[in-house]
Amino acid sequence: MADNSPVMIWVADNNKKMQFANKAFLEFRDLSLEEAIGKDWVEEMEPNDKMKVEKTMDDAFEKKKEFTVQYQVKKGDEVFNLISKGGPNFSHDGKFVGFIGSCVQLPG
Repeated sequence: MADNSPVMIWVADNNKKMQFANKAFLEFRDLSLEEAIGKDWVEEMEPNDKMKVEKTMDDAFEKKKEFTVQYQVKKGDEVFNLISKGGPNFSHDGKFVGFIGSCVQLPG
């Protein structure tokens, strides 16, 4: 179901490393699933946004709370504005296992 979504969907483990990315996420970033797994998704950010996104994500992981962050990604000569939302993911026994979230491209 996630692979058929037009929204970019991702799952990160409790070390902030990608464990899953759907087709929309992979196609937008020109990655294979094998290339994405284990990767730190903030690597794709514009340098000016990277610190803001890392701080937002570190705070959300530490407090196990939802986050929303806007940032830019450069692909070739184009810059895209994205917004990412994520929330804590817990196992059936209540153990924190990471985050699940989505990204959408903003107009403009």
